[in-house]
Amino acid sequence: MVKNGVLIWMMILAASALVAACASPTKHQLKTGPAYELIIEDRPELQLFLLRLRSNESKPLCINSEGWPNSRGEIWSGSAPPLIRLRSKDRLVSAVTKLDEYCPGGCQTVIPPHGVLLGDVKYETFGDPKVIRSLPERRLEVDIELVRCKRS
Repeated sequence: MVKNGVLIWMMILAASALVAACASPTKHQLKTGPAYELIIEDRPELQLFLLRLRSNESKPLCINSEGWPNSRGEIWSGSAPPLIRLRSKDRLVSAVTKLDEYCPGGCQTVIPPHGVLLGDVKYETFGDPKVIRSLPERRLEVDIELVRCKRS
């Protein structure tokens, strides 16, 4: 009877270890307090949105490349729904230029403790910049998915 009990516990532990090994640590959201401050500024004279993400954490945070524009102001197209969207008073505007590069194992940007990450999303990402500029009550929506960085 004891052998069967030990065997059952070993099977449970093995199954738990397998699930933990398959789980992606980058999917776990921070559980405590506001970890960041995001400021999005619409700059029509530059035909872009400026993004400023400030960490409130004392440890490094990581953001996946899917959730932040690259250095050219392009956004990743692989998530559904998209993590970065443009909304106006009466509609959601889909991105027309999208980044579809693939990073094996995922790409992350590290934000140092209490650091700032800057980025921009160009109007042309969502179509003709003149049309985007004319949209009433336009706003960029960004879903932030930060995680504590894995130790190297």
